Amino acid sequence: MRTSVLEQIRKLDVQKAALIETAKKEVLSDAYKAIKTLKSLGHHFELVAKGGVTPSIAQPEQLRKKGAIKKSAKRKGSRVGTRKPADIACPICSFKTSPPHDRRSHRSQMPKKAFTQKELTAKGMKKVT
Repeated sequence: MRTSVLEQIRKLDVQKAALIETAKKEVLSDAYKAIKTLKSLGHHFELVAKGGVTPSIAQPEQLRKKGAIKKSAKRKGSRVGTRKPADIACPICSFKTSPPHDRRSHRSQMPKKAFTQKELTAKGMKKVT
């Protein structure tokens, strides 16, 4: 009796997948018609899925092949670590260091105060006179 219930569940899963695929094709067809209408009015739109791929109504198997779809342009990256402090004395410490630092180096200090020699060596800096 268990196998018949499991078989029914498997058949329903297959039927559900087929229905979802049919519904997806219908909705994509409507979307492409709407985009075509907008393009004829002078607006340029493109239908792109969340992963940066262009959905297709025909031949979805080919879309899954490696390299079949160009991904949208990726972000060039963050700017973390691209700014260097000026080679002047820190306004909090009142002295220069090598490598240079500025008041952003003191953001974790409460209250803000000059670095001690121990803190400078821990951060890999030396006092420059």
